[in-house]
Amino acid sequence: MSEKSGVGRIKWLGIFFLVFLCAGCREKTPSGGATGAAVTGAASTGGAAVQDEGDAEEDLSLSEKSRKYAGQIAAGLYAPVIEDFSAALADALTEEKLKMSWESAGEGVTGYQGIESTEEFDRDGYEVVQVTLRYRENKGRMIRFVYEPDETIAGLWFYPVELPDSDESGEKSPQNSPDTTEKAALDFVQKDIAVGREPYSLAGKLTLPSGVDKAPVAILLQPGMDMDMDGTVGEAGNKPLEDLAKGLAERGVASLRYNRRGCEYPDSLSGQAGIQETLLEDAWYAIDQMYNAREIDSSRIYVAAMGKAADYLPALVEKKARRLSGAVLMGARPVKATEQFYGEDARTVDCDARYFIDENSTLPLLILQGEKDFETPVSHYEAWQKLLKGRSHTVYRSYQNLNHYFMPSAQNGDASDYDTSGHMARPPIEDIAAWCLDARPET
Repeated sequence: MSEKSGVGRIKWLGIFFLVFLCAGCREKTPSGGATGAAVTGAASTGGAAVQDEGDAEEDLSLSEKSRKYAGQIAAGLYAPVIEDFSAALADALTEEKLKMSWESAGEGVTGYQGIESTEEFDRDGYEVVQVTLRYRENKGRMIRFVYEPDETIAGLWFYPVELPDSDESGEKSPQNSPDTTEKAALDFVQKDIAVGREPYSLAGKLTLPSGVDKAPVAILLQPGMDMDMDGTVGEAGNKPLEDLAKGLAERGVASLRYNRRGCEYPDSLSGQAGIQETLLEDAWYAIDQMYNAREIDSSRIYVAAMGKAADYLPALVEKKARRLSGAVLMGARPVKATEQFYGEDARTVDCDARYFIDENSTLPLLILQGEKDFETPVSHYEAWQKLLKGRSHTVYRSYQNLNHYFMPSAQNGDASDYDTSGHMARPPIEDIAAWCLDARPET
């Protein structure tokens, strides 16, 4: 049966999760191919709680109910929707499963703007309502509600869709509708910026939340010495640091990211270059630039480093401790290491994870770990907790199915895990943004 969604071409994303439907309510694949999914979900980007206006349920049509449910799901309010599940669906789909399904099906879709359209039709004796939500960059998410005759929800399906430009469709997102969240995600702007000094000036981008005067900033450091500013990885060209930069900006936090020297100067970088030349010097320059940038709150500068870059954060922080308000360690190992070149004492680098408890025990730290990270196993995350036991201003977060780049893991257990197309998951982005907005070092 061919259906028209009125919202443009459906874009199917990879492999979806399980769809929960009551017995006897069999969903057919819509025109365009693959089946959708009931997916993992967190609050939508920029989602404030949807308020219940007190409408009596019996006074609402199925379309109106569906719009209300869709707004609640987009805002991360799952319990009110589950209350209206049929008995069969309630047994199969818990609040946690609903949350997980919503999030998983919406990876990479950010900046919720409102409800785009609603369509109602009948199928095999069930009333079906499709609600399409508009997000940034003409991306959308469709929620299909299937209703029993008593108007309880018998099934839920989630689909990613591409939407026409709002100017072409003639429709604008109803920002003031009671069905939408009260606070949309912030827009952002990106500015090209050069980091460091000649002969190794590095191309970078400063991502700023629109309408925020003097925003806090996170300086993003990728793990590979030859990586570009987006942390591009895998055959799919995944860009986790670009995802992080945009996600932070949508939540009110600026970021600076830039190419590593090994990416921009692969031929001219000396073979004698060590960790100071390939990581620390440029990061120190970046901190100083943000401290003097007119768009940035100089009292809220953070470093967010991933993998091997995070291993060396103690050495990085020690030199610029007075200008930093905190550090985020993503997939980091608690390293004690010294790099010294004979006859060149000026280039000696000492790095000891105990710096954060012996010498600087008050700098706020956020330590994140993907539980499917084969490069930095969970044992290192546990070692951090033992090493820094009793230290204040330290927050730990781990994520069940995320890999070294905090993308959903393909469960390969090797570098091919990064070849599957994906995006940095929302929970770590949301945690970093919330922490940057709240963390303050003691004075």
